[in-house]
Formats: sequence, C-alpha cells, structure tokens
Amino acid sequence: METIAGDAIKIPCGHFYDDGCLLDLFQSATTDESLFPPRCCKQEIPLSLIKAFMETTALMHYQEKAREFSTPIRLYCSSKACSRFLGPRRDVVSSISCPDCGEATCARCSNAAHSNSHPCPDDDAAKE
Repeated sequence: METIAGDAIKIPCGHFYDDGCLLDLFQSATTDESLFPPRCCKQEIPLSLIKAFMETTALMHYQEKAREFSTPIRLYCSSKACSRFLGPRRDVVSSISCPDCGEATCARCSNAAHSNSHPCPDDDAAKE
C-alpha cells in the first residue's frame, strides 16, 4: 500500500484518497450496486488498499455484498420482511433455510419452499 503524509492512499489511477473518504466509498458501494466495485477514473480500487482501515463487521459486510453482486441469478429469502441474499438460484428443486429468519425458500423458483403435495411450479419433471 502506497501512502503519503496524512494517511492518503494512492489508488490505481494515480489519485489520492484519505482513508475516511475511501472507507465511505466502499460503504456506499455496499448499498448502491451501481457503485460496485468501488472505482475512480473507471479503474477498480482494490479492497487490499483499504482493508487494514476497515472494522471487521464492515469488511464482512463488504465481502458479503461482493459475493451477492457477483452472482448473476440471485436467490433471496422468500419472506418479504427478510429478503436476505441466500446465494445463486439453482436448476434443481431444493429448499434453503434463511440463516436470519429461518424461512425455507425454493432454490429453483424463489417462492416459499413447497410441500410434497404442492410441487414447484417451475419443476417440469414434477408436472409429468
């Protein structure tokens, strides 16, 4: 990490940010996907430049959002009150329990998990 007086950090495009502004930029990138990944002059700013300044919870939140934003077809908890990211959607019918609220979600159609008497509407094999 290249720094200058006052803890300014040089980023890949050659500009300098103080650690507080860079932390704000990384925080904003977790709440607005259009800002992810953090960048300046269209060049991505590596997490390694700011990681040492991040609190553990902020770092974990950023890494979780990085996983979510890099997943093309996403699965979220079917509970509207929760909606936590659960990982990628799948082509097979299976249920995933949300670690936050415990709601079971169908990994194929993203609705509440199905019982045997009500198969997944997206499962062609079950329809036959």
